[in-house]
Amino acid sequence: MKGYKKRQLETFTSLGTSPDEWQICELVGIETDDKGREIPIFRAYPGYSLRRPFYDTLSKEELDALIQDHEINSESGEGWMNSCQLCGHNIMYPWKIKHDKKLFLMDIGSECITNFMNASTATVSKEFKLKVLKKEFKSWKRSAVNECWNNHKHFRHDEYGDVLTYGRENKPLIQRKYFKLQEELRQLDTDDVSYRKISGLFKKAKKLEIKIPDQVDKLIQTKKPIKTKLKRIKKLSKSRKSALDKFFWK
Repeated sequence: MKGYKKRQLETFTSLGTSPDEWQICELVGIETDDKGREIPIFRAYPGYSLRRPFYDTLSKEELDALIQDHEINSESGEGWMNSCQLCGHNIMYPWKIKHDKKLFLMDIGSECITNFMNASTATVSKEFKLKVLKKEFKSWKRSAVNECWNNHKHFRHDEYGDVLTYGRENKPLIQRKYFKLQEELRQLDTDDVSYRKISGLFKKAKKLEIKIPDQVDKLIQTKKPIKTKLKRIKKLSKSRKSALDKFFWK
């Protein structure tokens, strides 16, 4: 075992634990920064202590320099903003894991979750979003269907939902979209629906200016990251420039 994997296992051992004893903390929200990166929000665990084994290996000078780097990057929005406490690697936003027996919490990166917990942060994130969307859909469905109806009820449709008569000022194509969305909303089975399907319906509704829940709006927003700035971040990572070059890459 070499490199990061060795350091990861050593960290678990130093805390008197093994990888299989840790679990991902419960997600209670997901926010998005101005570059489209997801920020996971976890529930609080009273009585648990936050462990920082990677920071404990650093001298005061090294730790001060690293934290200063993170603070500068957080203010500018570029570069790494945190450190994985399991392996020491630079990360953007940490994921929290917990050890229930010892009441430990630890901030780690998504790659470490994949390597040691047989889990995918993308899957955990999507499952959380699906759970929220399904819950919100049940309370929102009735008002959305009524709003669709109010937007096309004055028009005469054939059995396929096509507009038969309309005035000059009206747009039959838009009216058909309201009708079709109304039918999709009525027929949706929330017990057997994918994230892609249900998020797509919310996006359709929003595009037709139908009010959707604020929490849903935040979850389905996908801002495209600024490519030029992401290239700088990747370049920074590739060139290994940080306050801990001598320590970290020795």
